[in-house]
Amino acid sequence: MNSIISRNCLARSFSFQRRPYFVTAKEQGTFCWEITEILKMSFTDLAELILRDARVLDKYIQEANLPRPSLDAKGPARTPFNGKEAIIARAGLLATTHKLHHLTQGPTAPWMGTFNGAYGDAMTSAAIYHFKIADHVPIGGEASFEQVALKAGLALRDFKMIVRYAMTNFIFCEPRPGFIAHTASSRVLAENKLVRSLMSMGVNEIFPGIVKVCRRLTML
Repeated sequence: MNSIISRNCLARSFSFQRRPYFVTAKEQGTFCWEITEILKMSFTDLAELILRDARVLDKYIQEANLPRPSLDAKGPARTPFNGKEAIIARAGLLATTHKLHHLTQGPTAPWMGTFNGAYGDAMTSAAIYHFKIADHVPIGGEASFEQVALKAGLALRDFKMIVRYAMTNFIFCEPRPGFIAHTASSRVLAENKLVRSLMSMGVNEIFPGIVKVCRRLTML
C-alpha cells in the first residue's frame, strides 16, 4: 500500500472517529474504503508509520525548542504542535497507535475486556475525582497508601485497587512499594481548574447519562 495514502487515511480516520464530523455521501464512501484498507495493515506496516510520524514530531520539538513530552510529574501539561506537518503527524500517530493497540488485543477485547477497558477507566477516574485522591498526594513528594487512603476516606483495600488500576493509565505512580506519587496526569488534575471542571461534568453529568441512552433511544 502506498505509504502516503496509508498515513493520510489513518489521520483522517482519527478525525472521523474522535470528533463529530459532517461529510458528504462521496466523502463518507471514501472514508469507508480507507477504513477497510487500514484494517488490512500488519504490525510491521503500523510500526513503520508510527516511527515515521514520531520522527516528524521529535524534529518539530527540537526545532521549536519545546520541552519534550513526559509522563513524569515534572513534564509539561501539553506540547503545542502548531505546524501543519506536525499536526498531521500527531493525528496519524494517535490513530496508528490506536489501531495497533486493538490489533494486538484482538477482536474480542472490546467486548470481553470491559472492566479492563473503557468502563474500568471511567470508574477509576470517577473515584479519583470523587474522593479527591489527587489532592491528598503531595506535589513533588510521596505518601504512603495508608496515609492517602485515610485522608480520602477509603478502605485501604479499595484504595489500592483504584490507584493501581489508574497507574496502568499513567495516573499516579508507585515510586517504592506501598507509596504513591504524582505523574503528569495526576498532577494536572490536582492543579488545573479546567481539568477539574471537565472531570466534574463527566462524573456528575455525562457518566450518569450514558446508562440512560439506550432507554431514551428506545422511547423515540
